[in-house]
Amino acid sequence: MDCPRCRPLSADESPYRAGSGEGRRRPPMTDHPYEGDIVVQRCERCDGLWVTEQQLRAIQDTRLNTHEASLPETVSLRWARDANATPEELDQPCPSCGDELFATTYKRSNVPFHRCLGCSGIFVDEQALRDIEVLWESVST
Repeated sequence: MDCPRCRPLSADESPYRAGSGEGRRRPPMTDHPYEGDIVVQRCERCDGLWVTEQQLRAIQDTRLNTHEASLPETVSLRWARDANATPEELDQPCPSCGDELFATTYKRSNVPFHRCLGCSGIFVDEQALRDIEVLWESVST
């Protein structure tokens, strides 16, 4: 699975370089332990995370990371500076199923992420995912 955000690696950087001059490829995403036994895909270049719908539900159900010090207001303030901005458009399809990635924000918090219209996976920055967890916890308490 390749990162949907990063530009293709140059031939000098690419571990996929072939002697026949194959096309350039985006950086690969690798397994990254996120929380407990949940492993997501992470781009080593931009630190973006690919999270499947099933993994997202498991993260929501897992309370290994508590975020009491981070109030929902803090999350809203962090993202408020870009209240009128949407996540950057990605010119690549979903790395899992090849469908379109849709740029959106989490409810009314302005926390940006990309959702696949086909498999419902998401591409998100780690800080944004942690902020979404804070918002989940504020609703469930």
